[in-house]
Amino acid sequence: MEFGVVVEAGDNRKEVRMKYLCAVGELTAHQKCGANKSPWTKFYGTVVPGTTVWAVADFGSARTTVASNAEWLLGLHFNDDLPANEEIGVVVEGEGGRVEFGFDWIIEVIEEIEFAALQRHGSCGEAIPYDEFYGTATPGATIWIQSDWGSGVTTADAHREWIIRVDFLNAPENESFSVYVESSDGGYAEFTFVRTAGGDRLDPTRTDGRSHLRGYRHGAPSSRP
Repeated sequence: MEFGVVVEAGDNRKEVRMKYLCAVGELTAHQKCGANKSPWTKFYGTVVPGTTVWAVADFGSARTTVASNAEWLLGLHFNDDLPANEEIGVVVEGEGGRVEFGFDWIIEVIEEIEFAALQRHGSCGEAIPYDEFYGTATPGATIWIQSDWGSGVTTADAHREWIIRVDFLNAPENESFSVYVESSDGGYAEFTFVRTAGGDRLDPTRTDGRSHLRGYRHGAPSSRP
């Protein structure tokens, strides 16, 4: 391929004819990422200046024009039909050359965890009656504990575990009532609780810390024994 280069020095100007030698099939092509968490990839290489390079796949295509230095760079964004976690073929074609590549759109699959809910006690005779509920759920799932006499909310941690303490301060003595556990990932469980007689009742307006017996907080146990 022949092209001109203009050389100027002061008032002097001269055009020099030069040749770029490129044999048919000299296309070079490289891929920057064969797998990506986003649905795109890039290719680069060299070939005859001014020619067109294509990247073609079943789920998208793109093209670019080769620069005067014979280098090219091409980004390919795939369409919404691109399958996840499955390698597809991509063909790069240019002046007399063809190179094949693969691409894998990686999407992390979050395993759904079977919901489980357990009750620690079922009854309590302390001054502030309480119970603890715990189990497993999908990481990040919200867990709600609801009853007529007390409720609470917590979140499953990265290890799929959750735990919560719920106080039933004004629950009547020796009367069983239902406690419902629900999760944002579709889990459901039902328990019963009884406030047994014998514990000294506390004034619910007191703020002397006695409502934090055994060192528990919503969502996680403390490090105290």
